Amino acid sequence: MQWVMQRYYGPFITRKRAVHVVVMLAFGGLAIMSGVGITKINQGLPIVDLTPNDHYARDFLVNVQQHWLGFAYTNNRILFRHGTPLANGAST
Repeated sequence: MQWVMQRYYGPFITRKRAVHVVVMLAFGGLAIMSGVGITKINQGLPIVDLTPNDHYARDFLVNVQQHWLGFAYTNNRILFRHGTPLANGAST
């Protein structure tokens, strides 16, 4: 492979100015497309998609998504909605 690169590909790339321009334009286009693609990446992979279809955790996660989606999941706030006095740490 190295022999082919040295004997054929290398001289072809370095021989003419037009080839230099085409290679640089192709590289620049690839870099621009990569930059645009990076800006369109969004975060998110539902944890339900990571569980097997017949696993008990999948049923639990589907139930949580359907019925508890608006609730907090951290610490002692799991039973209280966001924005309520109890969810904000106020005592009764």
